Amino acid sequence: MTNAMHINEMKKKIFLTIQFVVLLLFVTAQEKEKYSVYPTDSKIIFDFCFLGNGEKLAVADNTSIKIFFTSSQQKLDEIKTDFSNRILAVDVSKDDKILAFGGREGKVIIYDLQNKTTLQSISLAGKIITALSISPDGRLLAIGSSDGNVVIYDIKNKNSKFELTGHKKDITSVKFCPDGKILATAGGDKKINLFLVENGTLITTLSGHKSWVRSISFMNNEKLVSCGDDSKIIQWDLADIQNIAFKKTNHRRFRIITSVDFFHEDNSFAASGINGKILIETQAVEYSANLKMPVTKTLFIPYEKLYFKLVVASKGAGIVQIIAENMKFKTR
Repeated sequence: MTNAMHINEMKKKIFLTIQFVVLLLFVTAQEKEKYSVYPTDSKIIFDFCFLGNGEKLAVADNTSIKIFFTSSQQKLDEIKTDFSNRILAVDVSKDDKILAFGGREGKVIIYDLQNKTTLQSISLAGKIITALSISPDGRLLAIGSSDGNVVIYDIKNKNSKFELTGHKKDITSVKFCPDGKILATAGGDKKINLFLVENGTLITTLSGHKSWVRSISFMNNEKLVSCGDDSKIIQWDLADIQNIAFKKTNHRRFRIITSVDFFHEDNSFAASGINGKILIETQAVEYSANLKMPVTKTLFIPYEKLYFKLVVASKGAGIVQIIAENMKFKTR
């Protein structure tokens, strides 16, 4: 090979390398533009909840609560605390008047959103607060902790109404049904317990998962959805409490399913996993994305009735907003 030919060959290789790098940078930029990032201080977010039918977002950002507009991802307000450890759970009342949050500190704060003041501070010394849920009427607060127990706290009377036992490992999720009559609790012992809120009586235990149950959610008073470390999503039919039926689906693309949410009682759902994968599944189309880092929670934005828009909390990317049209898709 002559020197001229060698030089030309080298030029071709350099040109192709430059083209590849430019293409790689373009693809990377396109990937980054697929979701909007909320400006949190921490990139590790465990929980968030919607305010005002989804117009606002309250985020557990390390030791503070930050409130954002979902339309612009701009910060509206910040609730600073004296916590020295991370907040792991947050929930808001249905009327958006009070916010409850707690975590590794071993205490729960009940906060007045309208007057921007702390109403109550509940101490659970030696416990890690892992899950919170405010009843639909705003009277009660369910507090799940690392000891496997759930405290039902009376917000109005400022005392513990009773404590629910039955789980042998950490509580991962607590949820009141829409009419407030039943509380569902889930934990690392593979179980879901249903209690009567009125007196704390155990109605039944749901056994269907083979490992930790990570998240539970009521679609309505008669339908409960759960997901967990066994890569399964289970829909429980509670219409006949003496003969509960369930439908189990396996989603092997997830190593561990951390969160599941349904779109306005539609058959469409969103699921996310510890491997960073996010899935929206409808009857006709499947959308998917990969944050490439653990996802802790995924919810549809409530006020969106026609379009699939998700808010996603993660360990590494903070909290982001994803639109289905920017995700990969395929027909089913």
